[in-house]
Parts: sequence; C-alpha cells; structure tokens
Amino acid sequence: MEINLSFVTVTFRDDFDLLARQLTTMDHHLDDSYTHYIVLNDLDTYLPELEQIVNCHTRHRYKIFLYSQLKARYPTIIEDSQSRLGWHIQQVLKLAIANEVETEFYCLLDSKDFFHWHCNPMQELFANNKPLAFLEVETVFEEFYTYRRRSYEIFGLSDTNDRCMRTHTPFVMKTSYVLDMLEYMSIHNLSVTQLIEGDSSQTPYNGRCVEFYLYMAWLRLNGLLDEYVWGKDFDKTFFSVDLRRPDSST
Repeated sequence: MEINLSFVTVTFRDDFDLLARQLTTMDHHLDDSYTHYIVLNDLDTYLPELEQIVNCHTRHRYKIFLYSQLKARYPTIIEDSQSRLGWHIQQVLKLAIANEVETEFYCLLDSKDFFHWHCNPMQELFANNKPLAFLEVETVFEEFYTYRRRSYEIFGLSDTNDRCMRTHTPFVMKTSYVLDMLEYMSIHNLSVTQLIEGDSSQTPYNGRCVEFYLYMAWLRLNGLLDEYVWGKDFDKTFFSVDLRRPDSST
C-alpha cells in the first residue's frame, strides 16, 4: 500500500525551539516524500521567524498556515474565542486543518514531539493498512473523564467507561472522517470552538469537549472504530520532552 500521509504541527512562538528540534529529527529519520503542514497559532508578525526556522531545519515539503488565514477561510469552525490563541484554539486548528490537507491521513504532532530514530510510517503508524492508535485504561486527570462524557453526549452517545484513546499526539487522523464530522456539526449548529472552549457558567470543567474525544465519539457513532488498530504505543519511535521542563518526558 502506498502511504498517503502528511504531518501536521500546530505551534506558537514560545515553542519555536522545540519545533526546530522536531524538524531536524524529521529530516534525519524520515524520508522526504511527506508534506509537513505547520500552523502558526500566534500573531502573524512571527511568520518571518517561523519561515527562517523551517527553511534552516528541513528539506521536506511544507506549507505554513496562519491562525488568521484559517479563521478567515473557515469562520464557522474557528470562531472568536475567549482564549484567542491558546490551548483550546490549538485543538480547533487540529480539526480545521483537515480542509487544507491533501492526503488521506494526517499525523498530528505537537512541537515537543520528535523522532527518536528512523521511522517508516507504514510500519510505525499503520498495521494491516489501518492507522494505529493507543488505548489507555484510565487517564491521570479527573477532568478528562468529564471531557470524554461531554464529547460523547454531543453525538448522543453514552460513556461506556471503557478504554479510550489517548488525548495527545502523535495521532493519525483520517482526513475524510474529520471533514464529515465538521460538516455534521455545522449542519446541527454545533460550534466546534464553543464546545472545546467550554462555558464558564457550566460545572464541572466548563462543560468542555476535547478534539480527540470528539473524533473518537464520531468513530463510535458511525461504526468506524474497526478502521483503526487499537493498542499500539509509539514510544519507541516518538519521544516528547519540553526543553524548558526536562522532567516532562513521556
């Protein structure tokens, strides 16, 4: 099977040092047949600095998108936000970028993710021509149980309290599934931005959803869970550490 995959990183100015390392390791450990979509979730004025970093650290094809650019193109997905350019909008951008991705799948990365050694995406990210995903029995943070229940409720599902996908990168999204989900939410007047940002008048945890739980709920709703191979961990290939907090490795 020929891989039809690209990579997506949503970054911001404070993470440019992490992004530079990510790009360098991708350059060393990944062949140059992949396109890397880089979304700047920050002020447009940081674009020249970002372009310089990307040009210095990668030979891969890349496309840079600005928050303001995507917001103008997809105003029903990326709405005005209380947090403006924070973690919540980062989640929205990870979904909205599906409208720009030209491959069947895209692998979401955070700036802190880097390649530990050589990666063949067909072997490391797929099995039996299906993307791999890691399931966890429980989450460390209590609020994520609430996020999961709320995300399921959006699609009329009950939380089965079984194992659930991790809510962090790397994760391979199927582009058409994300687009179908976004279209459904638009038709049913479900605001992606408002659901992820939450409502401060609601408790606990502001009635908030999380992008990965919304996606898994969509898979469940449409009987698509079997389109993934569940249970694989990527620790042998990917490593995450914040250079500002060396004890944060995962």
